[in-house]
Amino acid sequence: MAFDSKDNLYSTTNRGGEAQGGIAFRLKPGTENSTSWTETVLHWFPKTKKDGFDPIGGLTWGKWGELYGVASEGGIGCQTGCGTVFVISP
Repeated sequence: MAFDSKDNLYSTTNRGGEAQGGIAFRLKPGTENSTSWTETVLHWFPKTKKDGFDPIGGLTWGKWGELYGVASEGGIGCQTGCGTVFVISP
């Protein structure tokens, strides 16, 4: 998991999303009037697996404000078993 300066939480799931290949998401904390967090899907991992599939290990911040993660499957030129590193600009 990764937090930003506004206490938003960023992470991944290894299942779910439109293709069931996982998602990268942001949870925004509630306000004084509501304790509910708000979820925003930043990216869902497609069946083509070019962006990767089944992200593992959450996300980490890069030097210039990007979020980096690792997927256990996919990547360009590979359909199963290869894995890839991905970057998301929140």
